[in-house]
Amino acid sequence: MTADEAAMTAPDPRSHARTQPAAVTSPASARPWVAVIGAGVSGLTAAYLLARTHEVTLFEADSRLGGHAHTHDVTAPDGSGYAVDSGFIVHNDRTYPWLRKLFGELDVAVRPNEMSMSIPDEVPEQPWYLKPFAGFNAADHLGDARLPIKANVENFLSLSGIRLGAGGRVVMLANARVLVPRLRPLSVFWCFAGSGALACIVAEVHNTHGERHVYLLRPDASGVAHTEKAFFVPPFFDVTGDYALRFALHPDLVAVTVTLHHDRAVPFSATFRGRPVRASRAALARQLVRRPLMPQQVSTLIRLHGSWLRLRRLPLVHRPQHRPQEGV
Repeated sequence: MTADEAAMTAPDPRSHARTQPAAVTSPASARPWVAVIGAGVSGLTAAYLLARTHEVTLFEADSRLGGHAHTHDVTAPDGSGYAVDSGFIVHNDRTYPWLRKLFGELDVAVRPNEMSMSIPDEVPEQPWYLKPFAGFNAADHLGDARLPIKANVENFLSLSGIRLGAGGRVVMLANARVLVPRLRPLSVFWCFAGSGALACIVAEVHNTHGERHVYLLRPDASGVAHTEKAFFVPPFFDVTGDYALRFALHPDLVAVTVTLHHDRAVPFSATFRGRPVRASRAALARQLVRRPLMPQQVSTLIRLHGSWLRLRRLPLVHRPQHRPQEGV
């Protein structure tokens, strides 16, 4: 994962008024008036910029400014006190260029920092009436169908001498099972060691013949990994060429791009990009209404696209004999 940057906080927000709702007003003039609701980073930035041309009043229900950026007073069991700073949820050049520009204008120093997240390894459990529409089953992925998905991933890694250790985490990006098993073109497993560092990525690929192959990848600092093509998919390409894969896993973005390089050309490229949303009952129900039977739609579209290419007389390649991998 790319290194994010954490802002080094300016003066302690506790030095501001703590008993009254915060209000900021620009000097009196004939300029238009505007109210800004909320004194988190967005509200403070809006008030700061609008104050150049407007009379601004900033309303905040809390007794302090800053939102997520805050200093918490923590008392340890032995009675000693600590001031613990919490910053923005995420901060980096690619996603927040305007925030970086604001920091530069305010002369706020930043420093490189490795971002980590707390994500449960357990597969989300849904109530009985939603389970048929959002299931994750070990039988749909690599390894032993009787074991949990994470255990199968760890067993596969152990064959290459990789052990995540105590506290190791596996974060999965995959199609859920909706009613019945369907084609899952690509599943991605980010594998984190107990220290929080990314150990590797496992990319699991399926084809329309019911075959499966797993690539063990070690992305560079920018999230890019390269590997030789070793699996028959799609049926219009042989098992030659090289893949370039780009991965992103952030609290506000999950993205995967797969590009096939073959004979100095790029005959195939595919991208997934989305925003993580907590798998609550309401969120899942909304998705079922807006995007019903998505795995079935994806599988059907893949087959329809293949038929369209055949009608255009794109030649099929002879399918070689598949040799299952150990642990897959």
